[in-house]
Amino acid sequence: QNHIPIWNTERRQRMKNSPLNVIPKSISMLITNRCSFPEDRVNKAILREDGQAFRIFREMQVKPIADQPETPGGIFQVWFSTKAAPEQTKKLSNLTILGFTGMPGFRSKIWLLNPETNEFGGIYEFDTEEQALAYQASFAMKFSEWRSMPGHFRTVVFPSSDTRATIRYSSDR
Repeated sequence: QNHIPIWNTERRQRMKNSPLNVIPKSISMLITNRCSFPEDRVNKAILREDGQAFRIFREMQVKPIADQPETPGGIFQVWFSTKAAPEQTKKLSNLTILGFTGMPGFRSKIWLLNPETNEFGGIYEFDTEEQALAYQASFAMKFSEWRSMPGHFRTVVFPSSDTRATIRYSSDR
């Protein structure tokens, strides 16, 4: 009789990325002060690859754990325009913290807004490129795409060694 294990590796990985696991882990990380919200880069302007300028309106970093790689291995970026006003979208972004903080390998996020076009962006760091790819397929990204204007949502994942991982500050700081 062939026995197929119920909890194979693929299923275990899906469970780690499930909202049933991610949200409680996110809450735990927030209440145990594993997350910080530094303000030294808030309001600084950065340039996207296409030359568009975005302002940082929030940053979050997770305190590293013992077995974590010294540097991030994967970068995830999201760019979108929402159906809501920018101030409403900023407020809603506080709730979305629960959707990614507990994702395996999550290290940091920078929230961005282009005040001229009202386009939003997010730059996330993960321990590995594979973890960044898993976030790209997560429920949190499906929600973000749902609340975005049709045709105004895109994501990209690349290794941290890619030149796109370098944040370029605008001279308009």
